[in-house]
Amino acid sequence: MMEREDEQFNLKGISMFKHLLVPVDGSDVSKKSLKKVAALAKSDGAAVTLVYVSDPLPPMVYSDSTMGYGISQKEHAKVCEAYAKDVFKKAVTALGAGIKAKSLHIANSNFCVRSFTICP
Repeated sequence: MMEREDEQFNLKGISMFKHLLVPVDGSDVSKKSLKKVAALAKSDGAAVTLVYVSDPLPPMVYSDSTMGYGISQKEHAKVCEAYAKDVFKKAVTALGAGIKAKSLHIANSNFCVRSFTICP
């Protein structure tokens, strides 16, 4: 017996995703994608992990003069951690109630994970 083409590819009731790994950076594109992520997570019962990757090197900061100055690696890490927490907080809010998300902040190019926490 030959199935109709639309019956053959009916995916209703089938969970496609078990875990969604979602890069976030605070951009408008990132914020818009979270609505679709929330819908997928709810429909499939998928776990969500938000990922933010910091720039591993502090930027060179210039004053009005021709003399430049930089910030320390320690200060850079502190600022990146604070920014990542803010991005995660906003992303969790955008996902909406009922979706628990883990967060993963990758703070350097050697993939030294500094935090892996469940957001409230």
